[in-house]
Amino acid sequence: MKKQYKILIAVAVIAIIAAFIFVAVKNEKAKEATGIPKYAISVQTEKAHKQDITTKVTAKGDVSLSDKVTIYAENQGKIDTVAVKEGDFVKLGQVLATYDVKSIETLQNQLSETRLSLKSAQLSLQAIKLPASDTEIMQAKASVTQAESGLQTATASLEQTNISIEQLTRNIADAKATFDNNTALFQQGAISKSELDRSKESYDALNDKLKATEAQKRSTADSITSSKNSIEIAKSQLAIIQNRQSDPKVKNQIAQQEVQIDQINLKITEIQKQINEFKTQQVATKEGTVTTVNVQAGGVVALGSPLFEIADINNLVIKVNISEYDAASVAIGQQTEIKGDSLGGKTYDGVVSKIDPVAEKKQTSSNLETFLTVEIKVNASTGLYDILKAGYTVEASIITNHLKDVVVVPIMATVSEKDGTQSVFIVKNDYKVEKRPVKILAYSDLYVQVDNVNLDEEVIVNPTPQIKEGIFVRPIKEKEATK
Repeated sequence: MKKQYKILIAVAVIAIIAAFIFVAVKNEKAKEATGIPKYAISVQTEKAHKQDITTKVTAKGDVSLSDKVTIYAENQGKIDTVAVKEGDFVKLGQVLATYDVKSIETLQNQLSETRLSLKSAQLSLQAIKLPASDTEIMQAKASVTQAESGLQTATASLEQTNISIEQLTRNIADAKATFDNNTALFQQGAISKSELDRSKESYDALNDKLKATEAQKRSTADSITSSKNSIEIAKSQLAIIQNRQSDPKVKNQIAQQEVQIDQINLKITEIQKQINEFKTQQVATKEGTVTTVNVQAGGVVALGSPLFEIADINNLVIKVNISEYDAASVAIGQQTEIKGDSLGGKTYDGVVSKIDPVAEKKQTSSNLETFLTVEIKVNASTGLYDILKAGYTVEASIITNHLKDVVVVPIMATVSEKDGTQSVFIVKNDYKVEKRPVKILAYSDLYVQVDNVNLDEEVIVNPTPQIKEGIFVRPIKEKEATK
């Protein structure tokens, strides 16, 4: 049996070797004049070549005014006139609005009312700090005496009630003996039924009176407890009145009142400052175009409220949000290409002028992502200001790198592996495929710069899952593949 098994293994090995020899011979016979096997897979290829690569980070953004100021109300009061409207060009110091001079009278009235509030608060503080009067102390002492008197009365009443209970207990015992004796005499016919009933009624009456007296005793005991509590409360109140300044509650009241007085003093100072610095006019603090008017004649404004915005409308910036993954390649001074539907299909120049130091998270359609805001200064010399307006949405492509004369392959020739690495398929001189790991160094729209690929080496474009290392392929040039 073992001998037959060995014979079978030997036959199988010989068959495999024969098959390899047969395939090799067949391949040699099947090769064309070009040396490509007839069974080779047709693939589109392209040679690695040199060209310039420009890498870009592209994002949409909004056009805004970079040089603008907000004019805030310097008074609190009523606006008399508004001298400008949106779109007006104003010079530095030009009057934008005037205040109603009656507003200062309103401030003066507020000052008078606040000073009266201060006087009232000060009087309240004095009242809290005053020591207790003789009358208050006498009243508190009288409350203590009254509570103690109540305790004495209740105690005396309890003693009298206890005596009554002892007497009733003896009387009930006598009445019980009389009733029992009468019951025996009645059974013998010695006394009448009415005489028996009278002894029973006397016995029951004494029991009822005992119950009532015991209830009175419980009530008197409660009165004694209540009187003792009243004494404690009255004595505590007397101590508070005699030592008012050391009472924590009084100290807290004093502190609260002092804080209120400080707050009123601050308000007086603020109103007085507004009166001293009251201005009859609101003027422009820069030259430019009025872009926002938030006030109208007759309206009342609060101190510090925004009234106007003035901007240089010929000083525009584009703000775009760059992904945290692209932010590392963006730097101030990089050139930018600007285009958009509102720009008539033309592309204009700009430059990165500012990068926010802090990133922020924003919700996208799929998840929460981190972005960095980048400002792009528009190049006014290109004539873009004649078309571009604040509020427009445009697309900005920031040129992050420009490489000259580097070896590139089509981006569709690269294959992403499961571990995140990249590779390409090289067609060797004998038309056999080699799978080679590469590292992408730079991207452009259609080509990528890679390492580990030599100039003029042929790579397979858009390889299918059938392409494996070691197979034979028939290269098809790009023009031939599109026929």
